[in-house]
Amino acid sequence: MTPDSVTGPQLHYLPHQQVLTPTKTTTKLRVVYDASAKARRHNKSLNNCLLRGPVLLPNLAGVLMRLRITPILLVADIEKAFLQLDIWPPDRDVTRFLWYRDPTNPTVTPDNIAVYRFRRVPFGIVSSPFLLAATIQHHLANDEDADVSRLVSRNIYVDNVFIGVDTPEEGYDMCNRTTSVFSRSSMRLREWASNNSHATTAMDAKERAQGDSVNVLGITWHTKDDSLQLACSRTQPSTDPVWTKRAVLKYAASLYDPLGLVAPVTFRIKVFLRSLWQAGMDWDTVLTGHLVDTWLTLHAASSEVSSLSFPRQINPIANGTDATYQLHVFTDASQLGFATVVYLRTTIAMMTTCELLFAKTRLAPLKSKDGKPNGLTLPRLELLGVTIGSRAARFCKDELDLPLTSITLWTDARCVLHWIKSSKPLSVFVANRVSEIRTCGEFLSFRHVPGESNPADVASRGGLVTDLQESWWHSPDCTSDHWPDEDLTLSADESDLASKEEQAPTLHTASMVTSGSDRATDQPSPHTIPSGLGSVLTRASSLRKVLRITALCMKFLKKLRPNSPRLSQISNSYDIVSQDIQAARDWWTLSTTRGLP
Repeated sequence: MTPDSVTGPQLHYLPHQQVLTPTKTTTKLRVVYDASAKARRHNKSLNNCLLRGPVLLPNLAGVLMRLRITPILLVADIEKAFLQLDIWPPDRDVTRFLWYRDPTNPTVTPDNIAVYRFRRVPFGIVSSPFLLAATIQHHLANDEDADVSRLVSRNIYVDNVFIGVDTPEEGYDMCNRTTSVFSRSSMRLREWASNNSHATTAMDAKERAQGDSVNVLGITWHTKDDSLQLACSRTQPSTDPVWTKRAVLKYAASLYDPLGLVAPVTFRIKVFLRSLWQAGMDWDTVLTGHLVDTWLTLHAASSEVSSLSFPRQINPIANGTDATYQLHVFTDASQLGFATVVYLRTTIAMMTTCELLFAKTRLAPLKSKDGKPNGLTLPRLELLGVTIGSRAARFCKDELDLPLTSITLWTDARCVLHWIKSSKPLSVFVANRVSEIRTCGEFLSFRHVPGESNPADVASRGGLVTDLQESWWHSPDCTSDHWPDEDLTLSADESDLASKEEQAPTLHTASMVTSGSDRATDQPSPHTIPSGLGSVLTRASSLRKVLRITALCMKFLKKLRPNSPRLSQISNSYDIVSQDIQAARDWWTLSTTRGLP
């Protein structure tokens, strides 16, 4: 087309570059279009002018967990998925791009420059993932094969399709049916791969993946021995041993571990990165002294991650519906951070396995929201560990398509178990997290584990690949006979720490009458601030929030009774001003001191 032939209201040109991937078996050279590029810093990019759309993709970690359950896994790829979607004609001019007519003659002349535009949705535009996902979900929801459509819709990520089956015959059947489902949507599945060769015999040889290694959502899957291998990019060449904070961060980002299989190793790198920030290192300042020595040790150890191999199926003894499943969640904390580790326990007949399923680590916060040192005690950090443990338990329960018989959360912190079971009022920090933990009580039970037997200990402190013992990959026997219920009586130190958190503020409730009377009565008034407002003291995290909430209530009451002398201090402004804050402060002072000697 010519530069002057404009058919839409907007005109935009997409910059592009080549990306070469020699390991690809299909498209080794890919042209990438950058819709986030700006002509000038103050200009907007195409992505800035588009709505991203809601996220319709399933959780990536959840998909990875589900594909580790069944004995046989089939994977496929939708051929040129984004290019199956048309762009509305008036909008096509915003996807223009320039191209050399003669690539061997890089001369920028009108005769050597061609102008093209997309008629299909290109990859690289911010709304493309939503458009593709919405289109696929629409076709699946209206397909005649409802069973296959339901299975695929839960296990498709962008253009990657995953199907788990129990037998080769079932896999053969699912290959045919899934291919038919996408054919009716004018989409073609290719690059079929499976750990069982019979399951993919329904596909022609040209439709199957070449080789024994397949990339599954960023993780290498060796179909021959049915194992997984994490990627570990060696971003720093041996000829350039200079390490900076930028290079360290780039290397850390290359350690892709969405399931937390090597969480202790990645946690050590997180701790080191934070130490660089604390030291005030600039992005391109070369590491020296003990910093570079520490990093070289971590780098050498983390490079061993790529040599690790994990079995894809984590419950190899399972057979149909005869097996029973349990989730066991372990949590722990240290001064560096806190962690949770989830294991799937499978029992069939007299055989039992307990394999690592998911892990998550967090650094201990250094400062609170107001910039002051957080002052978090170890029991509070243990509480944070149990909090993310309860979230991980709920996440795994929702993502796994397994009939779980029980979910148990184990912690070595008696203090936290005491808070969870306590009926006494707790401090705001503890009460908020205990409240969240208790919401999982309908499906989650809490138990104590000895500290030396807690597999989450290495995750909360960090470790090297050599520190990952057998107890990390395979949890100890989590049975009631192995770890019976212990006496959870707190020691003197633990009791002292627990009692500090139970010293909730004393509340003096009062009512404020908005009539001319100067005394508070026990009888409710239509223009009275209810005594329930006193709960603000235990629910709000700061005095500022208490005063603002109170001022807002008083402004509402003034709308109801504008001539009340007791509300004369409240301003008529729509916003809360300093005058309103002072009136709220005076009311709390009067209410809490009334009746005192």
